[in-house]
Amino acid sequence: MASLPRLLPNLRVANGVQSAHLSHDPEVVQAYDADALQHRRISARLACYMAEGGRHVLSKATAWCVPTLLLWAGQDKLVNPAGSAAFAAQAPRDLVQAQCFEAAYHEIFNESPELAAPVFARLEQWLEQQFPAP
Repeated sequence: MASLPRLLPNLRVANGVQSAHLSHDPEVVQAYDADALQHRRISARLACYMAEGGRHVLSKATAWCVPTLLLWAGQDKLVNPAGSAAFAAQAPRDLVQAQCFEAAYHEIFNESPELAAPVFARLEQWLEQQFPAP
């Protein structure tokens, strides 16, 4: 796969995204399917860039120096949640706060209301910690 971007830089292949795996909220899935701007293809170049980028970030986890909130979906079927869990386990705990939302699909902020509410609450909590009111 690593040589594909060099040999066929404009090659686009099916991305394999099944919209039903985005969210438990049927309206989110329907909106995605109806979106004229979404397409179901990905270039070999982008796929390689994403894979290499993920490995690179994971290799730098122990030296992470930016306050970060890492939230991810435990039932993500579009990306492997293990990458987020591995980063969280290696990153400095004083800088990186991490939480997996076990029941959620990929679009954690566009989940059904009962699944999205704790995600937004966690984000709000972190933002208030980072930027306290005067």
